[in-house]
Amino acid sequence: FSNISSMYSNTAFSNEILRWGVQLTPHMLKVPARGLPSPVLQNGAGPIQVRQGQESWDVKFQWPMIRSASFDNWAVVCDRQTPQLREFIEKLNQVSRDLQVPVSNPSIFDTNGDARPAAYLNILNSQVGKQKPVFVMIVIPRHSDEPYKSVKQLLSSKIGVPSQFVTGQNIAKDPLLKATKVLVQMNCKLGGAPWTADLKLMRPTMFVGIDVHHGGDLEHKGSSIAAFVASIDKQVSKFYSRTFPVKAKQQVLHPLRGGPGLKEMTLEAIKAFHGQCKATPEYIIVYRDGGSEGELETLQNSEVKQFNDAIAEAKLNCKLVFMVVLKKLRTRFFMVNPQAPIEVSNPPPGTIVDAQVVNPYIPEFLLCCQHVNQGSATPTKYQKLYDTASLNANTIHMYTYGLSHLYFNWCGTIRVPCVVKYASTLAKFTGQVLRGREADQKLHKLLHYL
Repeated sequence: FSNISSMYSNTAFSNEILRWGVQLTPHMLKVPARGLPSPVLQNGAGPIQVRQGQESWDVKFQWPMIRSASFDNWAVVCDRQTPQLREFIEKLNQVSRDLQVPVSNPSIFDTNGDARPAAYLNILNSQVGKQKPVFVMIVIPRHSDEPYKSVKQLLSSKIGVPSQFVTGQNIAKDPLLKATKVLVQMNCKLGGAPWTADLKLMRPTMFVGIDVHHGGDLEHKGSSIAAFVASIDKQVSKFYSRTFPVKAKQQVLHPLRGGPGLKEMTLEAIKAFHGQCKATPEYIIVYRDGGSEGELETLQNSEVKQFNDAIAEAKLNCKLVFMVVLKKLRTRFFMVNPQAPIEVSNPPPGTIVDAQVVNPYIPEFLLCCQHVNQGSATPTKYQKLYDTASLNANTIHMYTYGLSHLYFNWCGTIRVPCVVKYASTLAKFTGQVLRGREADQKLHKLLHYL
């Protein structure tokens, strides 16, 4: 602010920028904003109590899941069977009754104290492979890249079994709380869901999130990883998740080597939606992470076209909305107290700005979904690139804010719609852990990457 003040007081500088139609003021711009109402959240027992002003809740109260998976045949692989591990498994069984997630006693295999990756892989290939469990928990002494990456590559890409890593250090501390959090995550990975939000959907609607991961240890040099995640049920609690390689550092998505891309994955997602809902989506709303204003025309000619091609091939009377999501912003908003104008604070979750500081030529809005304890809250910008649905702006705003409540790895709102966060998590997991290889098709309808 001091730099702006010094420039403002410099007459020569002010006169020069005025020639270009730019004017500095010594005060921050006041813009109109409004607050969106929060959606009603439900767990298996009824409405969830949400902390007002923070949009957060807690699973440590151990309420029933909205949908439960069944752990009737699962396995634990560890370096040694310790009293702490046995206590942790007992706590899992204890909290399973409150969470209403059926958990039987697992088959336990140990490596006789050998914590090397090869020891875990040998057990998984020999003993666990015969049992064919629906889920595998891996217990390692402490957090490290190995055997994490090697085991995940085997279970996710080759065998097709969801898995959960825990460390011996963590489960020894507050085992009841750890067991609750771990079982909620395990339930999500196997197809369950802890809660849902009433988005007041008017018609069968599929939400799609797209993101690209440009870093990571890739098996194929010169590749980035694109992720596609689509909701496939009416509650927006089940998702179809795919990845495919694209040219390195490429923002507009074209699959390499003629493999499946957005069109093919959209067709598969539509089939999955129909299998779950017994109906096809009437609306497809896409949230595409990234893309600068200079790339909007290219995005429309390429990615929007692939979605329209999929809709045409499926012979659907389906409307498409394509939103570009921009997170890397320098814009900040502060809420002013009318009774004490010098007191400012971060805007509460659900604050939306869609006037004065938005592009007059592209429908867009800025939305703060998250509660921030330290520092300033960064809004997220949404640009509507394509729309055949003619949904009113408030409906899009409400859907966008409601989706920020449905990322199951966090008991609160996040910056972006859940499908975008799931896509980001999946792309990073595939690039950094699976070395660019896609997960087995048995995992495509599971949030195995949480």
